[in-house]
Amino acid sequence: MRIQYDKGCFVQSMTVKGVRIQSNVLSTRGAFTGIRTDKDTFSSIYATHTPRLQITDSSITIADITLTSKEGRTAIATTEDWTFTAGLHKIRWKIDRRYGKSLFVEDMSYPEWTFKDLSLWEGGIISNGGIVWCKYLKNKKDTYGVHTGGTTFWNKQSGIGLSIQAVKGKISAVHGAPLNSLAASNAIQVATKYTHTPLDEFSMASYVSSQPLQQRYRLDRFVSGKSDVFALLKWRKPKLVRSMNSNRLIILINIIEAIW
Repeated sequence: MRIQYDKGCFVQSMTVKGVRIQSNVLSTRGAFTGIRTDKDTFSSIYATHTPRLQITDSSITIADITLTSKEGRTAIATTEDWTFTAGLHKIRWKIDRRYGKSLFVEDMSYPEWTFKDLSLWEGGIISNGGIVWCKYLKNKKDTYGVHTGGTTFWNKQSGIGLSIQAVKGKISAVHGAPLNSLAASNAIQVATKYTHTPLDEFSMASYVSSQPLQQRYRLDRFVSGKSDVFALLKWRKPKLVRSMNSNRLIILINIIEAIW
C-alpha cells in the first residue's frame, strides 16, 4: 500500500497478490474520504496543507487532514486523523473525523475505494449474506446501496480476493451526532454503496450515521444513472470545539491469496 499525503491525502495504490497476477487494484483516484453538500464536494484528495505525520514500527498516523474543495475551500471545517497499522496479510485503517460545523450531507465517502474498472472483481460477498455483482452495474452512475459495512471481493479468473470490513465504533456526544439521532443511541451505523463511476471505475463508499440511513428514491436499493442512493444526512455542530473526541470508523483490509 502506498499513501500520498503531501499534496492531497489518499491511498495511492494497493497491491493484491494472487495466483496469476500481482498489480495495483486501485484507480488513479485511489481510496480517499470526503463529503458532498448541496454546494460543493470536499475531499482529502484536495487537502492543500501538509498534515502531521507520526511513524512507529508497526503504524503510521496522518493527523489534521482537512477536507477541502477542488478550489481550495475548507468551508465545512471538517478534519480527520488516519492511522494505518500493519499485520500479517492485514492492514487496519482507523479514521477519526471531527465536524466543525452543522452540515446537511448529500453524499459521503468514509472512505471511498475506487478500483480500476468493473472487470477487476466478479463481485463481492456482503457481510449481511448478499452479493453485489459488478456486471449488473452496466451504466455509468448505476448504484447499489446496502446497510452493511463489509465486503469480500473475488475474481475467479485471476485468483485474487480482497476483504474490506468496516468495524463499528462510537459517535461522540460532543462531535458529530446527527440531528435526527436518539440521545440514548451512540453506536455507529454503517452503510455501503457500490457504483459504476462516470470515470468507468468501480467504487465502494462507506457511510456513517447513528441510525440506519433511509433510501433516497422510494425504497430502492438499486438506482440507475444516479450515485446518491441514500437520503440526506444531517450533522450538528459540536458543542465543545476543544474536545478531540470524534466519530470513528475502523476499516480492516484483508488480502486473500489463492481463494480458488
